[in-house]
Amino acid sequence: MNYENLDPKKIEVAKRLARGPLGQEVTKFPLRFAAVLFFANGPRRGVELDANNGTLSLLDLEHRHIGVTCFHVLEAYRQKREQVPTLDFYLGLLALDPLSRVIDQDSALDLVTLDLSGVDLKQVSDHSQIGSTFFCPPVWPCAEVKKGDFVAFGGFPRLFRVPLNFRDIEFGSFRIGACRVASVHEDHIVCQFEREYLVSPDNLGSSHHALSAEGQLDLGGLSGGPVFILRQLHWEFVGIIYEYSLEYELLHIRPSKFISVDGRINRDSIFSTQ
Repeated sequence: MNYENLDPKKIEVAKRLARGPLGQEVTKFPLRFAAVLFFANGPRRGVELDANNGTLSLLDLEHRHIGVTCFHVLEAYRQKREQVPTLDFYLGLLALDPLSRVIDQDSALDLVTLDLSGVDLKQVSDHSQIGSTFFCPPVWPCAEVKKGDFVAFGGFPRLFRVPLNFRDIEFGSFRIGACRVASVHEDHIVCQFEREYLVSPDNLGSSHHALSAEGQLDLGGLSGGPVFILRQLHWEFVGIIYEYSLEYELLHIRPSKFISVDGRINRDSIFSTQ
C-alpha cells in the first residue's frame, strides 16, 4: 500500500474512529489473551528485585489450555537458575514451575509451548481485561496473512516494568490495534512501526514510556506476545512476537502454523508449501 497516495481526509476519519470506542476495544483485545512471565530473585528488604520478563500467549486448542512464548525467554530462566537456584518464576501473580509444564520447544523457531491445565487465570491477573481468557481460535492455524494487512498485538515491554518496593513490581502493557504487515516470509512475518500513524502518545504509556534515551521505540519484553488479525466476522491468531529490531523498529512474528493443536512444535511447516 502506498501511503503517500492516501486521501488526508480519509486518514483523519480513520484516526477519529481509532480514538473512539471501537478503536479502543480493538487495541484492548490482544491483552485479554496475554499474561506477563517474569523471574526474579527472592525478595529481600533493602535489595531491589532483579527481574526479567517476557509475555505468554494464552490459547485454548481442542479444549486444552496452552501457553506459548519464546524459547529464549525460558532459556534465560534456565541459565539464570543455574546461578541462583532459588530464583522465583511467575505467571502474573501466580508462582509457577514452567519447566515441568513444557510440552515442546524449539530453539531454531524460538518457540515453547506450556501445558496450563489446571491454571486458574483469576490467580494470574487481577485485571479483567488482561490475561483473563484463553483464546479459542475458530480456525487453526491462521489463514494466510498478506503484505499490507493490519494486525493487532500486545505485551509487556521491560521499560514499562516499575519496581514498587523490594517485593512488588508493576508491569505496564503496550498494545496496537492496527500495525501494517511489511513482509511475509516462509517462517516469519515482519511488521513495520510507523509512528506518524500512531493515534495517541498515550499508546506509549502514561506514567512510563517505551522511548529509549536515544529516542528509539524500545519494546523489548514483548517476546511471546499474541498477534491477531480481524477477519470479517472473527479474529484469528496470527502467531507470537519473537524478536523486535530496535534500530529499524521492526516486529518479527512466528506464524501459528508452527504450533500443532496438541501443542507440539510443527517443524515441518516451513517445508509444507514447497
